[in-house]
Amino acid sequence: CLSMYSKSNMYYFNKDLYASVSSSEDPYQLVRDGKWTVDKMMEITKKYYRDLNSSGSSDPEDQFGIAGTTKVHFQNLLSGAGIKLVDIDDETGNPYFALPGNTYAIDVIIKLVNEHKNNSAYLNNNKDANGGIINTEFNAGRVLLLASTIWNYDNYRDLDFSVGVLPAPKY
Repeated sequence: CLSMYSKSNMYYFNKDLYASVSSSEDPYQLVRDGKWTVDKMMEITKKYYRDLNSSGSSDPEDQFGIAGTTKVHFQNLLSGAGIKLVDIDDETGNPYFALPGNTYAIDVIIKLVNEHKNNSAYLNNNKDANGGIINTEFNAGRVLLLASTIWNYDNYRDLDFSVGVLPAPKY
C-alpha cells in the first residue's frame, strides 16, 4: 500500500480492562520475549467475553476480547505469520499474487478462520462494504484489543481508560 499511515496496523489495547481479569502475564513482556503469538492472543482474549445484556448470544452490546474489521484484523494476523499476499518476482522484479500454490499460507488462513468461527470473544465490526474502522465498543471500554491503524489514533487518545499499542502476534 502506498499509504504508510492507513496501513500501519496494530492492536489498540485497553489496559484498564486487562487489569480487570486476573492475569500474571504482561502483554508487553510477551512481545519482548517473543511469546506474543496468535494462540496466546486468542487464549487471553477469550477470557474477556461477557454477555452484558443477557441475550444468550454475542452482539455489539456485549464485552469482547478482540474487535476489528476483517480487512484489518486478518491482515494483521497474516502479516504476523509472515504471509505476503503480493511479492516481487526475483527474476523480473515484477509484483505477483503470492497465494496460489502457497500451502503454508492456505493452512494458516484455514486455522485462523476456524479459530474465529463461532468465537464469541471476537466482534467483527464490519459496518458496511467498506468496513467502518472506528469502533464504538472499544471507545465504550468493552473491547480488550482493537485491530486498527495508526491513522485512527486520534479516535482513541482521549478515552476514559488507559490505551496501549501491541503489534500483530506471531503465528
